[in-house]
Amino acid sequence: MGKIQIHGERRLNNEKDSDSRHGGSDGDGMGAPTAEKVKRSYHASSKLYGRAEYFSIRNDANAYLVYFQWIKPTAKSPGRVVVGLPEPVFWQGFVSRDFTRLTVNGISSVELEPKSIETFSRDGIAGVDALYNFDGIRMTLRFYMTEQSPMLFMEWRKDPASEGTGERAELAFSVYPSYSVPNGGKRDERYQREIQTPARTIPSPKNTAWVKLAPADASFIMYDRTFEPSNTPKAQGPCFLAADWKGILSGRVWFGKIYVMDFRFTLDPKADCWRFGLWENKKPVNNQEFMDYKKNHEAFFQMPPR
Repeated sequence: MGKIQIHGERRLNNEKDSDSRHGGSDGDGMGAPTAEKVKRSYHASSKLYGRAEYFSIRNDANAYLVYFQWIKPTAKSPGRVVVGLPEPVFWQGFVSRDFTRLTVNGISSVELEPKSIETFSRDGIAGVDALYNFDGIRMTLRFYMTEQSPMLFMEWRKDPASEGTGERAELAFSVYPSYSVPNGGKRDERYQREIQTPARTIPSPKNTAWVKLAPADASFIMYDRTFEPSNTPKAQGPCFLAADWKGILSGRVWFGKIYVMDFRFTLDPKADCWRFGLWENKKPVNNQEFMDYKKNHEAFFQMPPR
């Protein structure tokens, strides 16, 4: 079985890689993560899309592109600003456009325009902060990477000086594990979506349905038992989500014999921070290969300390 490689260049376990275009290095020589604003042109041809801002966040183990897309208002819908994750994987994994949204007191983050979006680099982490104001509740959406983990970490951090009071909050993620059958998103019996958590394996419901989650489900390997890179040329393989349940009241996931998995986390509105971690890989990887790798390298897939 081959070793997992990060975006085709670096081996995740930091062993020297003679095939690497960058020469490779051991774990002690890993460089600090970086974050910078970059130029891209996703969706540039659409008349519905306006301004877009792209941010590259990377370390020696992986590289992500976070982007904020302004969508123009129409006669039927107001303008929106959505958050996407088009790299390292565009078509699969975490959705390239509008993959996550926070709703506070009935106000969705996509209805708001960020007050500012800035990169930062300090104390061994690098990322981007986007400031939002939910009717008096100021919150920062932070994406960042650490020095050695291949994960992209995501936090919503509350400004303690905010005048508003949170009464209810919910966070959503949309994920397309491994492969999407080109049938317009309709139900397809070939899908065998499945989720593995530290506590259990959650098989695909016979009919698409909500499945309740518990704190023991601290992380989620999302994959398809039918569509793997070894048997489907365009399949990408698993993706991974970690949740810090401190500040989460409950969770559920909607999935079945359909392309998308939708996660919903009901959050404690009194918490000062909600934390999650994401992983996807540019180079396709089979289900068992990733599961074995993660089992042997758990330290790379843990949430950082608060």
